[in-house]
Amino acid sequence: MEELIGYPEKGCIPLGVLPEIDVETGALQYTGETKIVLYTDGIFDDEKYITSENIENLKTLIIENQKVEADDLLDRIIAKSSNKAGSVEFHDDVTIIAATIY
Repeated sequence: MEELIGYPEKGCIPLGVLPEIDVETGALQYTGETKIVLYTDGIFDDEKYITSENIENLKTLIIENQKVEADDLLDRIIAKSSNKAGSVEFHDDVTIIAATIY
């Protein structure tokens, strides 16, 4: 089965921590219509939940909703994440970007 979720091979420290950082660039290969979802760790920042479990839950949510439009996917991610906390408030700053590449 073809891998449905891809990750960059390398990351970096959080943006904004240092005035300047060296960033290595990379590429993800894709074919056909593809969704890209970028997010900050704030979506998982809740002391009641384990981050690795939240990442797996996000992966499952994205796979289950791979056919919906990017804006609908964002709405579903935010709704699911905020439901865990019991409100639409997050404990950290949150950035989520979803795009469909044709």
